[in-house]
Amino acid sequence: MKTRALKTVLCLALSLATLLCAVACAGVEEGVPEGMKNATVAGSLFRLYVPNVWTLNTAYGISGAYYRFDTTSTVSAVRYPITDALRAEMEAAIAEETAEQADAAGKRLEWYFRTQCLAPIQAQAQGGTVEEVAEDSVAIVLDKTNAKRYHYKATVNGALTHVVQVVAEKGDAFYVITAMLDDTLYQTCIPSINTVISAFRFSDEAYRPKDYAKYIDANDSPYADMRLASNDDVAYLFYVPKDESTWVVNYDERIFSVYHATDRASISVVPFNPANETMDAVAYFEECKLMMINTAGKDGFVLTKEDDTTVAGHAAKVYEYTYSVGGKTYQYRQYVLTYGNMIYSITYTATPETYGAHLGVVDSVIEKFAFR
Repeated sequence: MKTRALKTVLCLALSLATLLCAVACAGVEEGVPEGMKNATVAGSLFRLYVPNVWTLNTAYGISGAYYRFDTTSTVSAVRYPITDALRAEMEAAIAEETAEQADAAGKRLEWYFRTQCLAPIQAQAQGGTVEEVAEDSVAIVLDKTNAKRYHYKATVNGALTHVVQVVAEKGDAFYVITAMLDDTLYQTCIPSINTVISAFRFSDEAYRPKDYAKYIDANDSPYADMRLASNDDVAYLFYVPKDESTWVVNYDERIFSVYHATDRASISVVPFNPANETMDAVAYFEECKLMMINTAGKDGFVLTKEDDTTVAGHAAKVYEYTYSVGGKTYQYRQYVLTYGNMIYSITYTATPETYGAHLGVVDSVIEKFAFR
């Protein structure tokens, strides 16, 4: 149960942050290489393909797949836009290291890897120890773009784990492909990872799947100022602001969520069915908290508020915290409650700069949230 919970929460935490920088524009689905399938989430400015025998892991908004559920064997791809602050920090750091533009590109990739990719793994690694496999860390070409491939090992959650990452800079963003493989599966999976890297493609058009992941009758709402953002597949009623041009329902993920069109703040509802019947809201959040500390490091998670409240007439807990993922810090308000044999997590995510702007909307969403 614990492993499953941590994986679920990890995907959720990453997807909530990814919603803030996702691109929502129309695109055309591209052809899939023979023997592979598309593991790309909607809105991505790239195409990630994986072997047919791998299982897609895109339900929570991250492009990726896994080989075996019970043993670490995952691959994912994420695009990280370069903010003004990140650019200034990076350029200041490498300014004294090289005066030649030809060398600067390589220095930028190296700096991004060391500060944004390697640091989170070091925070998870036992004793903070990471061993780089130097002979496998080489310059490569990723879809006609210069990139750097890294291979390193660390003991994570008690298991020796190989991490293979490819970092590329294209346009105004860094692209990172990450494979995490348990030592017992490394030799089995690395040929597939090599194929995934070779098949990866950048795209000027955001990926848009042929079919939506879900359908919603938004007009089925008793509120003049709110519309429905969930459907009959779930036991709850999730209402969001009626203005579709401002608050956009995400139809491309299995979870029900809405995001702000301008600043990408998001509100999502995630149900969880615990194997342990004694798990309650507090125990659930403790697992969330442990996962976030493990992935972001002790300083990457800061709990600022914990309180009792009610949601849909049921006792609930509300937590406010900041969490750093992918080199960025996000601010959260998370409501957790039990209903029947399920645990429900309603989470608001925003950047620290825009967090306060939407709290009124969050209050309204919580006030009108109900069970069928």
